[in-house]
Amino acid sequence: MYGPFLHELAHQYANFGIYSADQFESTFPARSSFGHWGFAGGSSPGQLGGFKQNTLKSNVEGIANKYSAKAFGSIANGGNSVPYNDLELYMMGMTPLNSVNDFDQFKGIQDITYVDTLTKFTATTKIHYTKDTLQTILGARIPSSATAQKDFNALFIVITPRALIDTEWTKYDEQIKQMTLKGDEGTPIYNFWEATNGIGTLNADSIDKAIVSGNIALISPKNLTAICEESTLTFRAYPLDNGGKSSTYSWTKNGIVLPDETSFVFTSTDLKNNDIIRCKISNSLDSKISDSIKILINQNIISPKVADTLFCQNVLSNSLSAVASAGSSLLWYGNYATGGTSSSTASNAITTDTVTRSYYVSQILNSSGCESPRAKITVKITPAPALPSVRDTAYCNNSVSDTLRATNTSGNTLVWYGNSSTGGTAASIASKPSTTIVGTQNYYVSQKNSASGCEGTRAKIGVIIYPLPVAPVVKDTSYCNNAVSDSLKTNSTVGNTLLWYGVNATGGTSSNLSSKPNTTTVGTQNYYVSQITTATGCEGLRAKIGITIKPIPSAPSLSRDTANFLQSGTAGTTWFKDGIALTDTATETKYKPTTGGSYTAKTTVNGCISVASAPYYYLVTDIINLSANEFIKLAPNPFQNNLNFDFNVKGYQKLNVEVFDLATGNKVASNLNLTPGTSINLGMLISGNYVVRVSSSDNKLSYQFKMVKM
Repeated sequence: MYGPFLHELAHQYANFGIYSADQFESTFPARSSFGHWGFAGGSSPGQLGGFKQNTLKSNVEGIANKYSAKAFGSIANGGNSVPYNDLELYMMGMTPLNSVNDFDQFKGIQDITYVDTLTKFTATTKIHYTKDTLQTILGARIPSSATAQKDFNALFIVITPRALIDTEWTKYDEQIKQMTLKGDEGTPIYNFWEATNGIGTLNADSIDKAIVSGNIALISPKNLTAICEESTLTFRAYPLDNGGKSSTYSWTKNGIVLPDETSFVFTSTDLKNNDIIRCKISNSLDSKISDSIKILINQNIISPKVADTLFCQNVLSNSLSAVASAGSSLLWYGNYATGGTSSSTASNAITTDTVTRSYYVSQILNSSGCESPRAKITVKITPAPALPSVRDTAYCNNSVSDTLRATNTSGNTLVWYGNSSTGGTAASIASKPSTTIVGTQNYYVSQKNSASGCEGTRAKIGVIIYPLPVAPVVKDTSYCNNAVSDSLKTNSTVGNTLLWYGVNATGGTSSNLSSKPNTTTVGTQNYYVSQITTATGCEGLRAKIGITIKPIPSAPSLSRDTANFLQSGTAGTTWFKDGIALTDTATETKYKPTTGGSYTAKTTVNGCISVASAPYYYLVTDIINLSANEFIKLAPNPFQNNLNFDFNVKGYQKLNVEVFDLATGNKVASNLNLTPGTSINLGMLISGNYVVRVSSSDNKLSYQFKMVKM
């Protein structure tokens, strides 16, 4: 209990894990730690020596190669007073490699001092160990910690010169129980269970007092559980322990001597179930035959259940499957019927071509690790359909698109994926491009074989969405009613031509010829024109040209006021005399002629000119001045119904007025003894030219006026 019990057990696994014989220089020849950790770190001070890694300090006392650590031993650390460190537990198969923390080892040790609880030393070499460097140095542990033995039967042998008394047996029994207890034994001392963190156990319950004496023949392994078929087994015989000289060995199988097997080691791969192996060990003093070793082979480990498989070419879900027996796990070997490296992950079939291939899988019995023969899975690849026949296409921005078209081959149906080159949702209905965004879009379609269900590679249909030209720049205009109109005008931008639609804001038939407004109807009309891009055939929005047809103003009605002005009563009047426009009248609403003649007028409103008024024959002889203060006056001229008669003549208070038709000379009216300021009613006369004669009763006074009746 207080001896190097745990230490010696660790030597079964870790004697030469890290070679430490040359850690010391020749100045310390007696301090060799061969077979131990020496000056190496660990998760704790190890059973085989070494310090606790996290207590290591560098550059001690300002010396670059001087170090210190909590006091430790290079070959041991106080018997059973410390547990196994992480490296020891890994090498014993208790824990996996990834549980071992990085540590440092030192060589060329010199100048060792012990101060309080510290060990100080200098070293010429510092080696840093990681999981990877341990893997490189030691190789992979076989078996791994997952399957390594952790529960052991322990045989404690007491060799004495005499038989033990009961109290002595009791003392040994108590210590054995403490060291094999599966729990905390209640002292600062570690038992095996405690030292392995509860992972490993020792069992000595079935072993009682025993005295082993005399000379025996030993071979190992002693007890074989069932082994796997075709396993390679190595047996070892041990020399007789009777002080004789070196031993000789003779191996037998089923009682038959194997003449070629004379070494202390016998290795065989040709073992059958129930074979019996023994060895005769001899020296100059004695000869002994070992106990029998009976071979028990795990038989009838069948291959896993498999089925030949059919995949479609280029399919991504190509993992193979097999069914393992209860208590077994699958091992996959890819295309290797023999050899190769096994994997617990199912093999993936190659589907990139249509070659038929074989894949292999076995199963391993979890309880024994025995592996079955490999089962073969034949994988056939069904060819994928070819690409469907497709053609790129194009649309104009915001136009109504059709569903895309592709041509499938016989026996196949089309599968549409929209814009998804991979993944996405399959549809039997053809994709319909969106035209809302200008640019290039890709749509995808494949073929699926109706019989096999195998789908081919997706074909890409490029769809270009062309931009629309801008609406042309236009300007509204106007015309007078019934005026002769011109063809409307605007300019197209580079690469585009104009399309005219008359008065159709939508629909209608386009024309390359410019629209010509109709001016027969007064009001507002809208005409429409767009641009179409020559290269793409894409037509833009229609621009609206507002056309206003303005009314022709009515012809003015001319009259003569009391001041002998002709007046039209309408602004914007242009005056004409005998059909010739008068330039000095501007657009005045009234005009006073200075000479007689036929006067007409036209009115201009919003640039539109009326027809000419009815002519007004203006006579400037409607007043006769006899002297400075004497006159005879008839007004207005032209007149409509009433003619104002005024006069101032010496010696006459009344005058006579007679009216004659200028065309026939007939007297058509007569008014006698008229006084000044008389209004003569001539409404009964028809429109025309008349001669008005003013005379006195004594015929001494007689004057004529040419007057126009409207």
